Amino acid sequence: MEHYNGDIINPEYVEHILSEIKKNNSPYIDIFETEDASDYLMPNNRIDEARILVEYSLHLHPKSIELLILLARIYMDSHGLYDAIEILTKLPVTAIEYPDYYILWGRIELIKSREQKAIENFEVACKIDEDLNFEVGLNLNHFGLHKDAIRFLKPYLDKYPDDDEAQFELAYAYEKNGMLTEAQTTYEKLVDQNPFYAAAWYNLGIIYNNDNQINQINQINKAIKAYETAITIDPNYAEAHFNLGNIYMNISQYEKALNSYTEYASLTIQNKPDYSVIQYIGECWWELGNADLARRFYKLAMKNTKGNRSLSYAYALSCMELNDNKEALKVLNRLIASKNDAPEFHFARAQAQYNLLNKQKAYDDLLKGLDMAPNTVMAWHEAMRMYISINGIENIGDFLKQNKKYKSYPAFQLITFIVQYCFLRKLSLKTVMKTLEQVAKDHKGVIYEAAEDDAVGKLFTDPNIVAVLKKYDITLHNMQS
Repeated sequence: MEHYNGDIINPEYVEHILSEIKKNNSPYIDIFETEDASDYLMPNNRIDEARILVEYSLHLHPKSIELLILLARIYMDSHGLYDAIEILTKLPVTAIEYPDYYILWGRIELIKSREQKAIENFEVACKIDEDLNFEVGLNLNHFGLHKDAIRFLKPYLDKYPDDDEAQFELAYAYEKNGMLTEAQTTYEKLVDQNPFYAAAWYNLGIIYNNDNQINQINQINKAIKAYETAITIDPNYAEAHFNLGNIYMNISQYEKALNSYTEYASLTIQNKPDYSVIQYIGECWWELGNADLARRFYKLAMKNTKGNRSLSYAYALSCMELNDNKEALKVLNRLIASKNDAPEFHFARAQAQYNLLNKQKAYDDLLKGLDMAPNTVMAWHEAMRMYISINGIENIGDFLKQNKKYKSYPAFQLITFIVQYCFLRKLSLKTVMKTLEQVAKDHKGVIYEAAEDDAVGKLFTDPNIVAVLKKYDITLHNMQS
């Protein structure tokens, strides 16, 4: 059996010692071997075995301050905080010579939210052993004290500029401290130094994607490349797949978004399923024109998600697209009955009612929605058309009278102009155009919004209307010259 060689612990030797301890034999292991064996076990999630090994070694070396501090560390890492404190408070006075003693007290102070006392302990530890600056920076990052983490990590990297982990922690501290330029520079230096550092590529992707530079397309392309590089290095990097899907969704590349979201779902479904991504997959199918698959994924997401209004709303829209208006009504009724009612729910229910030939109910729902969002141009236009369908074009003047309480809203003013111009021929052209001029002068956005509707857009090619719009520098793509 190969034993400890003074530098690197032999895993087989560690397993042999553990086996002998479990058999109630009495193997010998010295203090240095115990420390290195613990360092081998703990990163591999074998903290209980590390504790058994250290407690056994303490029977052999009961006065070892190194082992007592190590045992306190193990207790802390296994949520035995008060056991760790008890060990540290009983240590002899000579313990103050050990930097790990101050590291542990610093961590305890962090847990107790006494940040300044923690930093004081960390500073003492680093004066004894400056190489501990990295461990301190790591701990401070973990507790969200990123500004302080920077202060400890920088001197460590001055001494060890090629340390990948330290570079990553410093970049992360910069990022979380809002120093995005410094973070980007440090991450880029890290991936130049180690091109196979997947997490650095991933975090670079986040920074590129959130960068509001003028050349946003270039930044988006850089973010895509960063995420794709992280995935090439680690194909199972679920978060990189998810963020890549978000980018593709935002730039309307729905097939690529669908592929990324599907990959993310396949990687997470067995451990901790994220059903929000099922909704996003449904949204991709919706944008790709497949309402049937969209509805299936929305329904699956709804079974595992409660209280998601946008999901229920999307499901109702997909039902209407598939002419299942009764199912859409059931969902919309629940949404409207909830405490978080919204105008778009009434507009959608109006459409479902209209599809079911319940015209009066549809019109009533439109008006309820307009009560909540009275400056919604397209809803007013739909309400006008629905009123004509129910009451006849000859009574359209009553539509304006019944809704005159909204006369101060630009959207209603524009609808008033449309009604007057198209149907109320008794009014003079000059009187009608004044209404349009009022909107065009002060509320250009309403004009552009209305022009998105095909029927209104066609109306806006009328020479009389074009002349008014040009007067106020409003140019629509379908206006006649």
